[in-house]
Amino acid sequence: MIVSSHKIATLKRKCMNFSSMTVMTSLGKGRDSYLPQTAQSISAAAQHSPLPVRWIISYSSLDYSNRDLEHLDGICGIDTTLLPIEGPVNAATGRNHAIMHADKKSIMVNCDSDDLFTEERFSMIDITQENTLWLCAADDYVDGEVIPFDTPRGGIWGYPWWEDRVDTHDTTPHFKCHLATLAIPRYLAIKAGGYPALDYMEDSVFVKKVHDICSPHLIVYPHVGYLYRKHKKQSSARDYDKHQLWTTWIS
Repeated sequence: MIVSSHKIATLKRKCMNFSSMTVMTSLGKGRDSYLPQTAQSISAAAQHSPLPVRWIISYSSLDYSNRDLEHLDGICGIDTTLLPIEGPVNAATGRNHAIMHADKKSIMVNCDSDDLFTEERFSMIDITQENTLWLCAADDYVDGEVIPFDTPRGGIWGYPWWEDRVDTHDTTPHFKCHLATLAIPRYLAIKAGGYPALDYMEDSVFVKKVHDICSPHLIVYPHVGYLYRKHKKQSSARDYDKHQLWTTWIS
């Protein structure tokens, strides 16, 4: 589904509202070993982007320095910004810092520090559409092997664009698209108040906030734009009472 150079040129001529794609990545302690692969995937996807790509990496100055991450300069072939933050950084707070430091007319595109873009990722975003959220499918990436996505993941009740399902032994709501694949105009993210400072299901809560406050149009692509790396240290591998978290944060 890679967009042709002719179509990209056409989109550029039509687009008067957005100036760039800004990838937001929060780097947790001990997670930098994945970054070279993440960088290469963003670089490959940027070759098919209708807009310039900027990558903002937010990290705790307690855990890293610019010198620790200077190997990223030039590895992407795109504009990379290292954003040190005082104190701890989780996925949500790091994304909010990226949103506040992005170009005013950016489309914010999430990519966790241990995950990967496919080459089609940016070409799934229609830059001629305002007031819009874009989601794509995600395959799992386990020990260097891509596992095709066929299992619903934790999500939101009562949204019309997915076929909701609840497992017999899991009362957490589900839908079939992974919310970590969200791309959103910067002004909508700010209007909704940004990501909640949570370390689990922050994407689900954020999408609900955006929908309730901004009433955006949503485009869901069945194509795979994101490889979700599964490993023991990822936050979603922790032992949570998911039902209790859901009822506490959403209701």
